[in-house]
Amino acid sequence: MNDHIKTVTALANRVEDGAALAWALRGKALDLTPDRMAELGAPAKAIQIRKTLTSGVVEAAGPGPVKAFAEAAATQSAFFRFITDRSFQLAPMDKPLIHATADGSAALVEDGAPIPAMDVDLDGAKLTLRKAAAIIVATEQAWGDISSEGQAYINALLRKAVGQAVDAQMVAGLGTIPGFTAPKDDIAAIRAGFQSMAELLIREAGQRLRWVLSPRAVAFLAPTPADDRITVNLDGTGQIFGAPVAVSNALPAGDLLLVSASDVAANMTDVRIDTSSEGAVALAGAPLISLFQTHSIASRVIVGFGLEPMRATVAARLTLTE
Repeated sequence: MNDHIKTVTALANRVEDGAALAWALRGKALDLTPDRMAELGAPAKAIQIRKTLTSGVVEAAGPGPVKAFAEAAATQSAFFRFITDRSFQLAPMDKPLIHATADGSAALVEDGAPIPAMDVDLDGAKLTLRKAAAIIVATEQAWGDISSEGQAYINALLRKAVGQAVDAQMVAGLGTIPGFTAPKDDIAAIRAGFQSMAELLIREAGQRLRWVLSPRAVAFLAPTPADDRITVNLDGTGQIFGAPVAVSNALPAGDLLLVSASDVAANMTDVRIDTSSEGAVALAGAPLISLFQTHSIASRVIVGFGLEPMRATVAARLTLTE
């Protein structure tokens, strides 16, 4: 009985965490008081975030809402996917990370003889704070719709915008990425490109290699026969040579990356949110939008995170050409 109660409580907390960030964003966008948010059915953690106007989500309501958001956004962001499934090597922020700079090999030694050791960087790299910002614009009516459809709409905007912003910072943070090319219809050239990427990155047992595909690369590779060990589904799931696939809008059309995720130290620290209904917003590929004239509200979401390659080369790129 106690175990059942614990399970139900954990599930309830998970649901509340999942809804907290979007509800807090809605509360700020509409300038709702905490009491009004409670009347509308907002989760308690969303109200806590709304009450604390200057701090981040973690400080206001704990890490649960941020973790739940990352899990929900994992289908639209490679970074959130690799954080939540622990493909990246999770590490603390602002602490020297002693790590190997050369592969060592075991050796038998006689008593009293020196033992060969792996070279290490005693200074160590540090996970320093990076920020990825996304702006979400929606009408006042959309922000105010608390139906299940209305909430799903705002959540979708939030995940897509933040996921793309974080992924762009992730790709930039991976360092120098060697590149290869192959015609999209030449499976032999594509396989050769994959082999070159793998030879460049695979160095030791236990590495966690992950693919990141642009949506266009998904479309190119989806028709590939499974017996080529390339299984890419139209929904962005699948495997290439046994390594899982993730999809990201941050990559140029036709590009895909192979990332040695276990050679990348990473962490996600906090999320900060802010809103405005004044001024104008310039969105990519669209004219300047007057928030006042369109009865719209802009929300800015800033994700704090750390990402640091632990080797000189942790990713390789293949561009499929038409």
